[in-house]
Amino acid sequence: MTNSTPKIELDDIDQDLTTIFNINAKEFAVYSQKEGKELLIPYNIKTHYKVSYLNSKSKLFCGTETREFSGPILFFSNPLSTYTLEPTSESPDGFFCLFTNNFLGFKSNEIRSTLHALQATPIYALDLEQDRMIRSLFENIVMEHRQDYPLKQEILRNYVEIIIHQANKLKSTYTLTEKKNATNRLCAQFLELVEKQFPITDKHQVVRLKTATDFAFMLNVHTNYLNFVVKQTLGKPTTTIIQERILIEAQRLLKHSTMSVSEIAFTLGFEYATYFSSFVKKYTGYSPKQLRK
Repeated sequence: MTNSTPKIELDDIDQDLTTIFNINAKEFAVYSQKEGKELLIPYNIKTHYKVSYLNSKSKLFCGTETREFSGPILFFSNPLSTYTLEPTSESPDGFFCLFTNNFLGFKSNEIRSTLHALQATPIYALDLEQDRMIRSLFENIVMEHRQDYPLKQEILRNYVEIIIHQANKLKSTYTLTEKKNATNRLCAQFLELVEKQFPITDKHQVVRLKTATDFAFMLNVHTNYLNFVVKQTLGKPTTTIIQERILIEAQRLLKHSTMSVSEIAFTLGFEYATYFSSFVKKYTGYSPKQLRK
């Protein structure tokens, strides 16, 4: 019998960390980067805080920006983050931990404030000494997490806090682009809304914002104004940016998911599969079935 890699869905993680990660608490989990890749744990978990240590190649996605790193680095994200870090090495080296506000306990506000400050500059490069220290802290977290000790949660929390405070001392390697005026801020908000709809992780997740009017309503601006600002700032019409992102997701799902063409069409907001097929054919020159081969 062929062994198959278990696939972990984003909704499952949101429902119950205990079941998915086979751990004794819903509020905290720690994994090696290799385990995360083997289990296909989504790299952009939107329900928990995530602290990652990577000493291998990775790529940061932030709106239309991407940047590659070779490690060692620390990366921070929260449930509202619009950027993600994806390991790109065949054998990723490092660790990551996931945790909720409840895990932080009575220090939640203080640590959460520090976390959000760090996440404005989410990537921190480590020198040799810092690399050894952070790796050691994560190794201790993994070891303690396996122990059956009544106050284990407190020990884990202390280790996580040390990592957060150590990062707070460091100079960030990558600062998210600051928007200098209202039009740039509007474009940034538009791109964030676009990206928040992806990736599609199951057939029940549906893209709700599909037109410039949809986005203008969410951003509380007139459609014509949004179209003008986006074209002026990004050099492309609003509709083109939306369609390009939907097309990227369509190609990803066709090549890397087991969803049917009809299911993919539905999740991407197409009323009929024929409309979806025409859309894909128009912009790629191939039908969905041809892209799937």
